[in-house]
Amino acid sequence: MILPSLFALEQIKKEAKSLKQQYPNHTHSQRLNIAAISLLRTRDYHEAFTLCKKRVNSFVTYSGCFAKCEFCEMRFLHEEEGDIKLHEDRHLECEKALHELGFLPVPYREREDRKRPAYSELANETGTVATKYEAALTLIRAYFDRSLEGAIRNGYWRQHPSFENFVAMISLDRIPHSVEKLIRRKYGAVIGENPINPIGIPRTCGNNPPSRSLSADNFGASF
Repeated sequence: MILPSLFALEQIKKEAKSLKQQYPNHTHSQRLNIAAISLLRTRDYHEAFTLCKKRVNSFVTYSGCFAKCEFCEMRFLHEEEGDIKLHEDRHLECEKALHELGFLPVPYREREDRKRPAYSELANETGTVATKYEAALTLIRAYFDRSLEGAIRNGYWRQHPSFENFVAMISLDRIPHSVEKLIRRKYGAVIGENPINPIGIPRTCGNNPPSRSLSADNFGASF
C-alpha cells in the first residue's frame, strides 16, 4: 500500500490503464476504483482522490491571498487556477524525487543557517583540520541541496549527480589545502567536458538545464 499523495493518484491512474486487458468490459471509472482499492485501500477512486488532496493541503499555510507549501517550498496565489496547477506540478515532482531518492533538499533557510557557522569555522585560524573538514562538507552539502532543489524545480533531477559525485565535481580552491586534500582523498576529482567555474560563485543547475555532459560547470559546482 502506498501513502496518500499526488504521486499515489498518478500510480492509481497508471494501474487503471494497465487493468484494461484484465477488465475489458469495465469503464475507466470502474478500473480506477479497482486500482484505488488495491493501492490505497480506499472504497473507491473518489475517496482516494479526496484523501490525497487533503494530504497535499495539509502542508499549505495561508496568509491573505498567498499560500506557502512546507513540502515543496512553493509560494503561490491560492485563488489563481494557474498558480494552483503550478503548485500541484511542483509538489508532484518533489514527491517523485522523494520516492526515488529517499530524501529532499534541505530548505533554503536551514541551508543558510548551516552555512554561516561553517564559513566561520573555515576562517578560524585556530581551528583544527578535522573541524574545518566537517565545515567544508557542511557547505558543500548546502550547495548540493541548492543545486538539487533547482533540478527538481525544473524537472530533470534524475540527471543530477549524487552527493559523492557532486563533491568530486566541484572546485575546492577556496578552502584550506589540507582540507582539500582530505576531501579529494575520499571523494576523488572528476573533470568534465566543460571547465570548472573559476570564480568561486556557486551556480545552481536549476537555472540552466544540463548539457549532454554532466560536468561541474553544468551543476554550479564551484566552491
